[in-house]
Amino acid sequence: MDLGWFHTLYVTSPGAVFSTQAQRRVVYDLALFRGMQVVENGTRIDVVDGNPHYNRLLREGTELFAALRVRDNATIVEETRSLARARKTAASRRSQGDSLRKIAAYLDEEAIPTPSGIGAWSPSAVKKQLDSEQEADR
Repeated sequence: MDLGWFHTLYVTSPGAVFSTQAQRRVVYDLALFRGMQVVENGTRIDVVDGNPHYNRLLREGTELFAALRVRDNATIVEETRSLARARKTAASRRSQGDSLRKIAAYLDEEAIPTPSGIGAWSPSAVKKQLDSEQEADR
């Protein structure tokens, strides 16, 4: 949540960046709260909403969401980044003829954490996941 070197958020076409107004408001509010400038289409945005209660609630909700995302290994199980997903993906790609090395590279590209939560996927780690998938099918 430390923005470090970033001081200004430039957005030239909000419709291409944010799929909803809520997303736009959350990102802008968090950036403003953290002391960044927000510039949209060359216009500086100083406040997301004129209602101070809304801004406080939005900011608190945004910070809670960000804190939970930072701690997702302990608090949130994200299906697309789980080991179960890694096992299914590896089994599917193996059935299509992909090598263990190619599957490992794919899992790294998809940012699926390894069983230890650190490092990169190796062919042997993929094999272990495939073996555990086969055991689960029995």
